[in-house]
Amino acid sequence: MIRKAILTVGMCLVSSIAIAALVAPTGGGGVSGSDFKDHLTPAQRTAIQQKLQFNRKLLRERGISLYSESTAAQTSHPMFTWPTESTTNDPGHFGISNFVDHDPAYPDSLQDYQCGERTYDTDSGYNHKGMDVFSWPYPWLKMDHDEVRIIAAEPGIIIGKDDDNFDRNCSFTGRWNAVYVEHADGSVAWYGHLKKNSLTSKLVGQSVQAGEFLGVMGSSGQSTGPHLHLEVYDSGNALIDPSEGACNALDAGSWWSNQRPYYEPGINLVATHDAVPEMNNGCGVTETPSFQTIFTGGQTAYFALYLRDQRAGQQLKMKIYQPDNTIWREWSFTMNSTDHYSASWWYWTRTLPAQPQAGRWRWQVEFQGQTVDSEFTFPVPDISVSGSGAFGDVEIDSSSSKNISISNVGTTNLLFNSVGGLSAPFSIISNNCGASLAAGTSCTVSVSFSPTSTATSTDTLVISTNDPDEGTVNVSVSGTGTAIGDTLFGDGFED
Repeated sequence: MIRKAILTVGMCLVSSIAIAALVAPTGGGGVSGSDFKDHLTPAQRTAIQQKLQFNRKLLRERGISLYSESTAAQTSHPMFTWPTESTTNDPGHFGISNFVDHDPAYPDSLQDYQCGERTYDTDSGYNHKGMDVFSWPYPWLKMDHDEVRIIAAEPGIIIGKDDDNFDRNCSFTGRWNAVYVEHADGSVAWYGHLKKNSLTSKLVGQSVQAGEFLGVMGSSGQSTGPHLHLEVYDSGNALIDPSEGACNALDAGSWWSNQRPYYEPGINLVATHDAVPEMNNGCGVTETPSFQTIFTGGQTAYFALYLRDQRAGQQLKMKIYQPDNTIWREWSFTMNSTDHYSASWWYWTRTLPAQPQAGRWRWQVEFQGQTVDSEFTFPVPDISVSGSGAFGDVEIDSSSSKNISISNVGTTNLLFNSVGGLSAPFSIISNNCGASLAAGTSCTVSVSFSPTSTATSTDTLVISTNDPDEGTVNVSVSGTGTAIGDTLFGDGFED
């Protein structure tokens, strides 16, 4: 279960200028390794290994295999690329909850590849045999929208698939959905806990390339939340831990092309919300993030950030920028309540100004050398005027008209205070704008020039609205009256 640590603090009054201060979050919490873990029963594991051994033998008999016993000694082991990818543009999408347990004793006798305790075992004697990579934040929401994809970490041949099993588990029950890939050296990678019916359409015996889609992250089988369980065996079916470290005695050297740091602190998401971001609606139930990027003046907003591998003593710096790039609010926070969270989220409430600057605001977070911005706006009208008021030469005692187009390219209604200001020989002959103009729509004001003398006239059409940046727009109009017949050759004849 994701732990929620609600922190409330007394807030001092803050003036309209930015004041940097240490401010505890309004709420939030952290995720430990126990929130995303898994298990295969001995019977399940034995059944999988027997099936894979049978399939490998059958495929080799048919000449479908990258592995050759004659060249096995000369074939190097895989150098894995990372096995997950995101379909979003968020700065991060995962955290790591557990590594392989290298201590055979149990229970609660733990040792990962780096001699730490980021792993687990069980009372029944199971020592964790893989690496668990979970989606973050909002893992169930990400699963619903297929946002985290499992991809092959190394080229190989599919030697097994399990599918059609329930995929919203939060406990050690059921069977998983998985894809099993054999590599050129005979080693095999297990990609487990995938989303039901999301697996690649490729069949057993077909090849996959590094980075190729295998399925969507889910929580099928004995799992406590959406994550990938990556388990690796060598050609002799001995367990491999692909991460190199002082306490990894299973293999020599890293099996990663670019091994990630043991701790990899970072920002996965920075967002604004119009309600408390709810991370836990119950087992398998989609979370309620309440994302919002458009606010009204005076509204309470929730400024949230979502981290991976947050450790005690690491400082967060937060700023809210106005559209003119001045800082509206600024504060910092250092988490010291626990030594390490595999993932965490924190949010602060702020009452937005009643009369905010128009334009795009920025919610910015700095953490461990990384800076991420999230933009939000207020509903504001934005007037755009097009069309020419230059009439040129017009015969006296006749009229010519021009259309002035008014568009609202903002996000809320444009209200008209007045449209006018013209005097003879100019006049407004039609105006379909009404009292207001909805966002994304346009209207037209038709202006007439009716000269009565041979003279040049100028005037200004004044458009007054509630646009916060351009409350008044002036459109220049001009024209020259000419004697009858003077403009025939200039304008041409009409039949």
